[in-house]
Amino acid sequence: MKSNVFSRRLWSKDFVLILLICTIASYPNRILISMLPVYVLDLGGSNAMTGMMMTGLTLLGMLTNIIVAPLIDRIGRKKLLLLGSGLYALNIILFCFTEDLGVLFVLRVLCGFTQGVFFPVPPIMAADNAPQDVLVDAMGLFGVAGSSPLR
Repeated sequence: MKSNVFSRRLWSKDFVLILLICTIASYPNRILISMLPVYVLDLGGSNAMTGMMMTGLTLLGMLTNIIVAPLIDRIGRKKLLLLGSGLYALNIILFCFTEDLGVLFVLRVLCGFTQGVFFPVPPIMAADNAPQDVLVDAMGLFGVAGSSPLR
């Protein structure tokens, strides 16, 4: 079966915007994963504190995903995308204005909440905006867009 990844029907404005949003949002996430532990240690924090930050982020993110999933259809994808991206952007920006370990800890754990509101929505919107015959290609491209900061 021939791939239709270059189909014009796939590359709608909405699909491209979702890919762009996901790519842009993945960069600060990747930076925080790799650089925040080093920064915490530089400020005098411990490996245990860094581990607790990551654990708090993961647990709050999982809990938030469970709560947000049913709301995606009730509230609407666009509203949740705007709310989630706004909260996530605000949370990321606040990292730039503190050197306090306690505040960094709270912001990183809070990042689990903001990611839990934001990150479930883009893949659903990408799937909604892709034609059925190129859905597999679309989701593959979405995966590449979200993981591009890893390279």
